Amino acid sequence: MIEFGHAVGMKYATVGSLPKEMLQARASVLEAAERFNAAAERMKSEGMFIGFHSHGPDFQPLDGETPWDILFSNTEPEVVMQLDIGNTLGGGADPCLYLERYPGRARTVHVKDHSAADKEALAVGDGDVDWTRVFDLCERLHDPEWYVVEQACEAYMPMECAEISLRNLREMGR
Repeated sequence: MIEFGHAVGMKYATVGSLPKEMLQARASVLEAAERFNAAAERMKSEGMFIGFHSHGPDFQPLDGETPWDILFSNTEPEVVMQLDIGNTLGGGADPCLYLERYPGRARTVHVKDHSAADKEALAVGDGDVDWTRVFDLCERLHDPEWYVVEQACEAYMPMECAEISLRNLREMGR
């Protein structure tokens, strides 16, 4: 992966998800944390980072914590937290809580909205996310290099959703 990363100019190697069964036991999440730490150590001297992208199951209770908390409280600060704002909210968690809890780790952030009433992703700015607070926390505590607008909207055709998201982000001063 390091060789490939150098060839294509990749700075962040983000793991999209862990197998479902790994999220069901504290020991397996801790094993994943060890693997992330080893990868982060190896990649650090190459100017690259390993990261993990959030999904709803990452925030379901596991032995009094969440898999997300187990993972990030047991990994080095070089392990990047790619918080998907909509997925986090859809998993029943407050994304702002995690932005506050792990400062400096959200170097890339997935900008996606979510509606609890509709149980779906919407155009950015049309759902339940408090974007003013999210962007404030990101910029004060994380200095993200990338905001990635994830196109997961089901309410509109893809280009229409992209246009609405762009318009809403511009209205937010983004």
